[in-house]
Amino acid sequence: MHEFVPYLKLHNNLSQMEKIATKALEENSGMTATETAYHTAMKDYVSKCRAMVNSGDYNLPPVPQLKDFDTELAAYKEHVKEEIAQEAAAAGMTVEEYAANGYEPYTAELPAPSITVKDMQEYGYSWAGMLPLKEETALHLYDKEDMQIFLLHEDGSESIPDSPEDIKAHAEKGGIFGVHKEDWNALTEYRAMKEKLAGSEAAKEMLQEYGAAEQAENTFSIYQLKDDVPVDFHFRPLEEVQGKGLAVDPANYEKVYTAPLTPGMGLERIFEKFNIDRPEDFKGHSLSVSDVVVLHQNGKDTAHYTDSIGFVDISKDFLLENPLKAAELSTEQNANMIDGVINNTPATDGLEAATGEQISLEQYAETLKPDEAAEPDTARITAAAKSRYDGMVALFTMDDKIYIGKSENYDNKGHYDNKDNSLLYVTDCQAAFTFLSSEGCIHSQDEALKQGIYTKEDYEEFSRITDFLSQAGFTPEKEFFFADKPFSLQADTPEQTAPETKSIYYTINEGAARRANDMNSFSDYKPGSATAEYRQMVDKAVEIGERQKKRVDPMYHEKIDSLVDTYARKLAENMNSSFSIEARVPSVLIAGGSNFPVRKKEKQNAARDRNMEDWNEIQGLLDKIRSTGMGGISADDPQAIQKLEAKLEKLQTAQDTMKAVNAYYRKHKTLDGCPNLSAERIEAMKGEMSSQWHIEDKPYPSWALSNNNAEIRRIKGRIADLTKKQETAYAGWEFDGGMVEANKEDNRLQIYFEEKPDEKTREALKENGFRWSPKAGAWQRQLNDNAIYAADRIKCIQPLSGKSPTEIQKEARTAAKTEKKPSIRAQLAQDKETLKNAPKKAAEKTKKQDLERS
Repeated sequence: MHEFVPYLKLHNNLSQMEKIATKALEENSGMTATETAYHTAMKDYVSKCRAMVNSGDYNLPPVPQLKDFDTELAAYKEHVKEEIAQEAAAAGMTVEEYAANGYEPYTAELPAPSITVKDMQEYGYSWAGMLPLKEETALHLYDKEDMQIFLLHEDGSESIPDSPEDIKAHAEKGGIFGVHKEDWNALTEYRAMKEKLAGSEAAKEMLQEYGAAEQAENTFSIYQLKDDVPVDFHFRPLEEVQGKGLAVDPANYEKVYTAPLTPGMGLERIFEKFNIDRPEDFKGHSLSVSDVVVLHQNGKDTAHYTDSIGFVDISKDFLLENPLKAAELSTEQNANMIDGVINNTPATDGLEAATGEQISLEQYAETLKPDEAAEPDTARITAAAKSRYDGMVALFTMDDKIYIGKSENYDNKGHYDNKDNSLLYVTDCQAAFTFLSSEGCIHSQDEALKQGIYTKEDYEEFSRITDFLSQAGFTPEKEFFFADKPFSLQADTPEQTAPETKSIYYTINEGAARRANDMNSFSDYKPGSATAEYRQMVDKAVEIGERQKKRVDPMYHEKIDSLVDTYARKLAENMNSSFSIEARVPSVLIAGGSNFPVRKKEKQNAARDRNMEDWNEIQGLLDKIRSTGMGGISADDPQAIQKLEAKLEKLQTAQDTMKAVNAYYRKHKTLDGCPNLSAERIEAMKGEMSSQWHIEDKPYPSWALSNNNAEIRRIKGRIADLTKKQETAYAGWEFDGGMVEANKEDNRLQIYFEEKPDEKTREALKENGFRWSPKAGAWQRQLNDNAIYAADRIKCIQPLSGKSPTEIQKEARTAAKTEKKPSIRAQLAQDKETLKNAPKKAAEKTKKQDLERS
C-alpha cells in the first residue's frame, strides 16, 4: 500500500500533464513557436517518465519549463552574460568576484591604504576574499573592533593569532595581515549606519514608529505540543504522523510565543531565530519538528507545520472554524493511543443541549474518561521507567500493557494511585515482562536476541518501546519488582562509573555578535549573551555524552569525548559565521527603505541558508553521540580487534553457561539449586519452559546454542581478517608537489599537497573515492588495496621513482617477509637455554611405586 500511493500520484500527475499538452497541440490556435516546442517536449517528458515509474524508479527528472524554449530569452541571457563579463574585466575583477560584490566595482576604502591588494599578491598571498593590513591597523581591529584577523604567509596560507603578541611577532618577521573582505564591508556599513542614526534622532524615532506600525499589523505565533499529549505526536515528521492515522489537532497545542512579523521575516528566518538567537522572553523549547507557526499577514492567518525538511501548510486542518470537529477527528484517529477502541466517540448531544451552547474541548475530554481502559490502577506494575524532565512515568504491567502517568502518583514501589484518572494506556507489549525481567541478569538484550531467545518480531517490538521511551524523555534505567520487592539490575554485575566528560568551549566572537545585534535590532546587545548561549548548547552535548557513556562499554568513551569536542568546535565556527553574515546588511527597519541594498540582502539570505544547512549537520552530531557504541564494530575503529575479542569472550561465556545449565537440568531434572543461575533467573526460566513455544525438554534449546556458536565463529573470522590486515605492509611515496602517507593508525591512505590542488585534480581525487579531511589536512580514503589501485589511476600523484603505487606496495611486502629471522641453529640454541633455566619438575610416580608403598 505504501508503495502504491506514490505510484498512483505520479501516474495521475503525468496523465494530467499529457492531457494539457495534447489538447494544446490539437487546438493549436495562435500558439507561438516557443509554446509548440514546449508542449511537444512535455509529451516526450511524460512518455519517458511513465516508463520510469512503471519500472519502480520515482526519481523523475525536472519538468520542462516554458522559459527554456524561449529563444529570444536565451539570446538575451547570453547578451547579459557578455555585458557582465565586460563590466567585470573593466573593474579588474573576475566574473565570480564581480557577482559576489553585487555586480558593482569594489570601491570601498582599503583598511590600510599603505598596503594594496597588489602588494599582498606580490608577497605571495592571492585569495581575492582577503584585504591586506599592516601591523598598526591589524592591532586596532583586533583589540578595538573584536574582528577576526589573519596572519598571512608567503606560501599562500594563513593562520589565526591568539594574542596581540602574535601579531607583533609576525610583523617583526616581515609578515603582513589580512581581514575578510565581507567582514570589512560589514564594519564600514555598520559605522556609516551608526553615524547616520547618531546625527538624526528624528530619523531613529521615525523608524521606530514605522516598525511599531508594521508590528501592530502583522504578527507570528508559535504553537507547541502540550506536555500531556501522547509521545507519538512529539518531534514527528508530518508524513509519519499521518502514516499512523493521526492528525495535527489544534487542541493538542498551546501558544507559547507571539511577536511582530517584521518585513523580510519568513518561516526560515523564524526557524533560524528560534534555534540560534532565541529571544530572552521565549520560554518554549527550540523550534523543532511538530511545532506549528501561525502567520498573521494582511488580516489573514496561515498555519505551517515544522517538518523534517522545511514547512508544510496545514491551514485547512489547523485553523478549522469548529475546533470541536478537529478534536473529534483527532480523537477517533488516535483512539488506539487512548483506550484501544476505534470510534469510541461518546455522545455530546446531551451536554450541548443542557448548556444550550457548544461544549468546550475540556468538557469534551471529560466525556472520554468513562470509556478509557478499564481499571488500569488495579493491574500489578512489574516495571517502571521515570522521565527525566516532564514529571511522567512509564509503567509496565502484568497484563503486557504499557501506560504513562504522573510521577507524583507513583510510589516507587510498584503501585500507582490513579485517583485523578491520569493513567493513559499506550500499547500492548507481548513478551515485555519476560524481556524486562531477564534483561541484565544472565543475558543482556543484545545477547538474548543473538542467541535466538527472542524473534525478529520481538526485536521490532522492543525497538518501538525503546523509541517511545527515548522520545518521551525517559532514562534507560528501569526498576523491577519481584514479589512486590525492588530488585536491582546491577545486583549481579558491579556498575562501572564512566569518566566525566569535560565541557570544552571554543571562542565566540562577541564583537561580531554585538554588530549582528546592532544591525538587526534597536535593543542593546547584552554582553556575553552569545557566549552563554553557545556554552549552554555545549553543556547539553556533554550531558548527552554522559548518558551515552553509562549505556555503552568503556571502550567507546574516548570516541564519545571526541564527538563532543567536534560538536563544540564546529558549533563555535558556525555561530561566528552566522554573526558575520547577520552584520553584512542591516535590517530595513534600521537602515530605512531608501536605497536599500536589495542585491546584497539576497546574497546575505543565501549565506544564511548555507549557514543553516551547516547548523543542521552539526546538530546531527548529537545523534551520532547517542548512537555511539549501539551498533556494529567498524573495521576503521583502531580498537576493533580488542572490541571483537571482548565480544567474543562474552559469547563464549554465554555458551559455557548455556551448556552448564542444560547439563545440570539433564542430571537433576530441575533448575532448583543451579549454581549458574540466580534465583530470579531460575523462576523466569521455569516460566519460559512451561510456555507452549518451548518445545525441547531443556532450558536452552538447541537452536540457541547453534546460533550462538555460529556468531562465535563469525567473530573469530573477523578477528583473523583484521589481524591479517594489520600485518599487511603498506608504504607511502613522494610525488611532484606532495607526498602520500599510508596511515595505518587511522586506517587511511592520505595525500598531502604542498599547495591547494586545482579543480581538475580535485575532481580526479573525488572520482577515485578520496575526500578532503580538514582535520587531517589531507585527501584520504580507507587504507586497502582498492585505495592503492585508485592511486594508480591518478596521474598527478605518481611516485617520483617512476614506479607505480602498486609496485611500491609489492616491494614493501616482499621486504617485510624477507626480514632477517634467526637461523634454525640459533633457534635450537635458544630453546636449549630456555629448558636449562626452567625449574625442574618432581619425578612422576609410577604405578609400581604406589603398589609397593601400599
